[in-house]
Amino acid sequence: MEQLARNVTMEDSGFLIHRKYLLHDHDSKYCSSFRQVIEAGSVKTLALPPRSPNLNAYAERWVRSVREECLAKLILLGEGSLRRALLHYAQYCPSPKLRPTAESRAYKDYESAALIR
Repeated sequence: MEQLARNVTMEDSGFLIHRKYLLHDHDSKYCSSFRQVIEAGSVKTLALPPRSPNLNAYAERWVRSVREECLAKLILLGEGSLRRALLHYAQYCPSPKLRPTAESRAYKDYESAALIR
């Protein structure tokens, strides 16, 4: 794991170069030597709270919504088109929890506002 930490914090090709934080769970593979190497690359490691299953549930729900409502209906031709699709999806529907239900009157107002954009 130390070698992986060195790889992700490399100045020329690591994906944590311009990042401030690395969130991780309490798995034993994130040992103190791993955290030391990450922090030596000026990235602060933050351990998620123990026994917090809902943190992952919200992320999984958002990913599921993106897949079903957006990505399943598109043919993507690269990373650029994926980024644009996700950007438009996030602007249209920022959070699954904020979406009104189909039965409510607010849903019709939401639909008409989306058509106006």
